[in-house]
Amino acid sequence: MKSKQLNFFITEEDCVLINDFIKKNQGIIYGNHSLILESINSETHQLFLTHRNFIEDIVVNSTPKGIKYFDIGRSYLLEFSCRGFYPNDFNSLHRGRLYYIKSYYEDNFLIDKSNEFNKWCNDIFTFMKKNILNKYHLDKDYLYSASAIRWIEINSAKQTQDGLLWVKQ
Repeated sequence: MKSKQLNFFITEEDCVLINDFIKKNQGIIYGNHSLILESINSETHQLFLTHRNFIEDIVVNSTPKGIKYFDIGRSYLLEFSCRGFYPNDFNSLHRGRLYYIKSYYEDNFLIDKSNEFNKWCNDIFTFMKKNILNKYHLDKDYLYSASAIRWIEINSAKQTQDGLLWVKQ
């Protein structure tokens, strides 16, 4: 299996630009249980993105109790964990990520997802890196939006040892 991941810190302020880019590029936003959403917002922390051309390439499974979920391995989906702040908790800034699987195994054969899907996902990664994310001198592992850096500095936040969040001091 081959995959690609981008880790970052953003705030809700950045969601407007991300929403605009996704819609401009014919993206569709799914929440859990295959619910189509109008936009990215602070209430939904794990989303799945796809292009309208890949809707037929989405695999939805069900548990024995009838709960639906995406087969992220086989589906043409880009996982977007936006994180930022959880509702009712503005004291911790959580790490987000973009993640997608380029190829997967089925019956011991490696199946590559289409070049078009991989390009669409890479275009989103490139957009994020060029328009929203920057390096931050206090952390060499992740990328940051300007609003995330501003929040960290205004609140004298400290990064946790595992690096997954910044906590207001």
